[in-house]
Amino acid sequence: MQSRNTMDSGEPGSERGGSLRRDSDADLDSLNDKITRVLEERDAQKKKIKKLEAALQREIAEKNELKMQYERLQKNVVEPKGRHKKAILKNDTTREEIQKMITTKNMELREELLKIGMQWRNEINKQILEMKQSQGELKKDMQCLFSVVRGQNEDLRTPRLHDFDSGEDLDRALRLTDNIPHMLPVSCTIKLFISPGFIRLLGYPSNNPAVWFGAIPTAYDFVGIFMWANPLESIAEKTLKNVIKQFSECYEMKQGEHGLFSPSTISDKVIQFCNQLTKSEWKYGLSYQLFYMNEEQQKSASQMKLELPTRYRFDNVNPSSDARIIAKQDDDIEDNETNIEVLRKWFDCVPCVAVRSGNKLKRVWASTPLGFYKFISLSKEVESTVKMRLCQDCISKKFWPFVTIKANDEDGLKEYNESDLWTRLDDGDGNPVIWNVIH
Repeated sequence: MQSRNTMDSGEPGSERGGSLRRDSDADLDSLNDKITRVLEERDAQKKKIKKLEAALQREIAEKNELKMQYERLQKNVVEPKGRHKKAILKNDTTREEIQKMITTKNMELREELLKIGMQWRNEINKQILEMKQSQGELKKDMQCLFSVVRGQNEDLRTPRLHDFDSGEDLDRALRLTDNIPHMLPVSCTIKLFISPGFIRLLGYPSNNPAVWFGAIPTAYDFVGIFMWANPLESIAEKTLKNVIKQFSECYEMKQGEHGLFSPSTISDKVIQFCNQLTKSEWKYGLSYQLFYMNEEQQKSASQMKLELPTRYRFDNVNPSSDARIIAKQDDDIEDNETNIEVLRKWFDCVPCVAVRSGNKLKRVWASTPLGFYKFISLSKEVESTVKMRLCQDCISKKFWPFVTIKANDEDGLKEYNESDLWTRLDDGDGNPVIWNVIH
């Protein structure tokens, strides 16, 4: 099983939701700082342009004043007469020369004004271009900001898959599911988790889950994942697709490495969405019906006197040594330390009972979130007694006993349907709830 970081709910107490808000707040603060800097730079550029324009106007005014002075000088020049004319001619100063000097100076002034105007115009255009570029960057930053805010709002509006991994969470989950026949796989998982447990439980949405996931390590080289929704309630297709997508982000589900258990009311959609998410073909495996003991039946079972043939005796399970024995004797379990450790943890967590002949282990029955499970075979008569002893152990530990019977096992279904100690789990129309294995 490859585990990823678990997506938490977006509600208070959710690590992932808290992390998302902290990251988003940091992004917003960074963008706000950048926007403030851009606006300050733009204001400074505007002030600089105004100063440049004022300086240009002063330059133009000064040049115009010079021009006017030359024009006044030109008007004041008159044709000399008499001796004054002779004096002027003597000094080689003529009206034509003065006119030429004025014209030349005017041309120089005009060229200088044009040059200064071009310089200032280029400087102003440069400042305007920089402002436009800053505004373009500001627009991009604003678009990025809006995108972050939209994503954050959308994420906060979307219910999140919640990992029930604290005592307070589990207490709340147990209040929602305990002693409700249609929620037995979930309540059983919660109790195994508390005492002390190694199974993982997730729910969607977090406040009052309509869909539950349990991830259960097995000794058979696959992870058992049950997906449970109350068969008396309908689940919207959009909700189902969203919750499976979020779960796939917590666990990398691989076809052939995971067994997925789900009620028949949602199995078709589960296969469809799993195919889309994993790009592989999931298909149906075995199907089961569920039987449980109600409170009256539990009272009857608790009062039963159970006896084994004289060569056998009931005993507690020794998690370490019995796990090694089972790994060697069960042909379906590969005898390795990983599987032995999984078995040991199972026996530490779940209600279980052992049968021995002398000191030799003959049988172990265990109650799991997937129903009763047996290791090593005995005769049918002994099996029935051992199973009832396991029921008594479950009842003493506040577990409602429930079993899964193959949907095509006609003899097994007949036995449980006719028993006074078991009740079939039915849907709202009185039809048996079918629990499908998808792999």
